[in-house]
Amino acid sequence: MEEELRNYANVAAHDLREPVMAATYLLELLARRLSDGRTEKNEELLELVRRSHARARSLVDGVLEYARSGTILETTSVDTGALMAEVATSLTSAVAELDGELEIGSLPVVRADRAQLGRVFQNLVANALKFHSDEPPHILVSAERLQAAWVFNVRDNGIGVPPELGDEIFSMFKRAHGDEVAGSGIGLAVCRKIVEAHQGAIWTEPADGGGTIMRFPLPA
Repeated sequence: MEEELRNYANVAAHDLREPVMAATYLLELLARRLSDGRTEKNEELLELVRRSHARARSLVDGVLEYARSGTILETTSVDTGALMAEVATSLTSAVAELDGELEIGSLPVVRADRAQLGRVFQNLVANALKFHSDEPPHILVSAERLQAAWVFNVRDNGIGVPPELGDEIFSMFKRAHGDEVAGSGIGLAVCRKIVEAHQGAIWTEPADGGGTIMRFPLPA
């Protein structure tokens, strides 16, 4: 545990340093130009400062979410179909903007922390939307019974996960496609922490025809 916390702190400090240092440099540069007033160049610098600040805030928010996830579970009976319907409602505009489709199959009732399980579904579907291909995104959330567990599947037709990453895709601040797509690289780490707190595991598989399937079991 101590080693995990040390690694976590080192990675967080490293990733936070870059946007903070960038904002500091840009503010110093802007300060030298204040006498020029609100010129086009100064407006560009202001926008860069805002972006650096937004990235730093996103990282801090992600770190806080990760720290709070999977620590204390309030387990109850959860209708995952109703839960996914709520997640779908919250993502309606994001799906519509991409002319996408979010399909929800028949989902079971399980014992879980409702709020935290909802965060897993939210992160996985949002991730599938973010990493869409040139085709309109199609996401299918389903479940299958496997012995004493329900295995949930979140399948998409997106750009996929580089196979060389393997399980690393669920590590803190790991980004499958670098800076090509905006994000903090924390969402999947949060998912893994929550699923493992429920005595499960999460992994990724390539989908037939392209895309990705995120899979995780929960006790039936």
